[in-house]
Amino acid sequence: MSTSAQQAFQTNEVEETRVARWRYEQFLALGFGAEDAFVLSSSGVDLHAARTLMELGCSRPLALRILL
Repeated sequence: MSTSAQQAFQTNEVEETRVARWRYEQFLALGFGAEDAFVLSSSGVDLHAARTLMELGCSRPLALRILL
């Protein structure tokens, strides 16, 4: 693998890590526990849908069932 290809791969990997961490923090801020936030953030769940459910008063357990 060329040096530029390695750098591009590393840049993409760093960006993916940042996005995953940000999503995890967003789910924590919505009140989900650490384990649930990790599952939600790594599963590709729609963060906006999660916010909407919580804003409408959905309980966390029910939100998890709906989202996953």
